[in-house]
Amino acid sequence: IPVFTDKFKTGIPMIDEEHKVLFDIIGKIYTAIEAELVHDKFDLILDILDELKEYTCVHFADEENYMKEIGYEGLAQQQILHKKFVETLNEVNLDEVDDNQVEYLYEVLNFLQNWLVNHILKVDKLIPQQ
Repeated sequence: IPVFTDKFKTGIPMIDEEHKVLFDIIGKIYTAIEAELVHDKFDLILDILDELKEYTCVHFADEENYMKEIGYEGLAQQQILHKKFVETLNEVNLDEVDDNQVEYLYEVLNFLQNWLVNHILKVDKLIPQQ
């Protein structure tokens, strides 16, 4: 389960708080997959993925507004990366998953976690503090 630690902090409180929420949502998916007492996980996981999609859009909008306010030159690149990520999230079609639900979900989670970690460490950390 991914954990938000100090190495992910950008020093921009709003962005750091929102990143923590994203980590928590991804953690909820891991917990749901591994919950042995919950037999029908599909709807639960769909709900969590919907929450992730909604919150990602809120976070990207907040982050982009902050970058606009400070006149950050990397804004256009960030917008492209954010748009691609949202498109990828929207392409996740769990209805097509049948035989290997858990395996497929782990693939999705690995993608989400890797993207978030790399994006924060390599891109978001470049955003200047105000």
